[in-house]
Amino acid sequence: MELSQTLVLHKLTFGARPELDPSGRVVYVPNASGTPYIVFDTHRDAPPGFAVKVNATKKTYIVQRRVGQAVVKAKIGEVRDFLS
Repeated sequence: MELSQTLVLHKLTFGARPELDPSGRVVYVPNASGTPYIVFDTHRDAPPGFAVKVNATKKTYIVQRRVGQAVVKAKIGEVRDFLS
């Protein structure tokens, strides 16, 4: 999904996670498992692997890349640090 500051701040919550319904629209369903989740930015100008990780206490911008056989996740910073 294309990430915007409004979406990240107000729509992405730990209590509800985004999913696609059968018609292809994004709907927010309860996060019954209570596990953290990652939403990748699909905008054409976004860096490859750019995402937001949402957990119970904070939201974090990350970049995820494959290096050889391993997947490496680098933390850019917490969302609240980028509000201004």
